[in-house]
Amino acid sequence: MFDMFSVDYIFGWFLGLLPTWLPWAIIGFGIVLFLLVQLFGKLVPLLYRCIIMCSCIVLIGLGSWAEGRQNILSEGAKEVEKVVVKEKIITKVVVQKYTEKVKEIEVVHDQIAEQINTKDDHMCDVPESFVRLHDSAAKNTISESSSATDGASSGVALSTVENTIIDNYELYHKVAEELSALQEWVSKQKELNP
Repeated sequence: MFDMFSVDYIFGWFLGLLPTWLPWAIIGFGIVLFLLVQLFGKLVPLLYRCIIMCSCIVLIGLGSWAEGRQNILSEGAKEVEKVVVKEKIITKVVVQKYTEKVKEIEVVHDQIAEQINTKDDHMCDVPESFVRLHDSAAKNTISESSSATDGASSGVALSTVENTIIDNYELYHKVAEELSALQEWVSKQKELNP
């Protein structure tokens, strides 16, 4: 069973497929038919004249209705196009701001990474328990029980640990900025399409 919305949707879809000149052709045909009946009405029996006149009225009405619906559809399509253009502009602005922020984060990361000093590696012996806990936190898993004595050397240089920590924080700042940009994008899209 069809409700009014689905029938209206089907008519709208069908009218969107028709060329824009067709409603005017239907109206023109109805007017020409009306004029022919008026000119040659004496030659056509009364019953047929009534049928032709009713057909003229139906054709003119149908053509006018179709023209009005096509105008509404074209206006709706223009509004949709305006919204799509605004959405693209919003996306472009947010992505540009995000890209600039990521470049700033990378510049700061590179400046911090330049300060890593391998001269201190011999002064600090990174324990295996630290490396194990750090790796467990990075993988989001619970570390296995200690396979070596606590405080035992891991063989990992302090500069390697520093570099890993700096890289992790850079990644954190990039993800935070990405989420911030996404929230801004969603907020502006909601303002555009409430």
